[in-house]
Amino acid sequence: MTSKMALLFAKVKAKAKVFQHSNVYFRIMAPNRLLDAVLGILLSYNAVFTAAQWMGESRALAAAMSDVQSIVNVLELIAVGTLFVDLVLRYDHFSDRWRIPRVVGVGICLTGMLFKWFILYLHLSYLVD
Repeated sequence: MTSKMALLFAKVKAKAKVFQHSNVYFRIMAPNRLLDAVLGILLSYNAVFTAAQWMGESRALAAAMSDVQSIVNVLELIAVGTLFVDLVLRYDHFSDRWRIPRVVGVGICLTGMLFKWFILYLHLSYLVD
């Protein structure tokens, strides 16, 4: 019985090395590439939205996204919140080269989300056409 317990404690001890005191998040469950892809998708979506506003094609974009706009807004809120929490928790783990661009990217996503909500409010309240 004691050999089985010793073997169990050895396995638990080996797995516990992944979850060190300084690392609050779980490395196994939070792949960085997925969050980088989410950041890239949000930056692309913001670029398309901004370009459509500047080029006067906002009606075409609104018509194309009318059926899924509420779902996209909720998903964008979740994604921006996740990116912000990830930025706060893992700021010291980013390399010095990517810290400032990451902060700027998350800031652009947050600002873009608020801007899109403001534009949506203006359209829903019939303040603009």
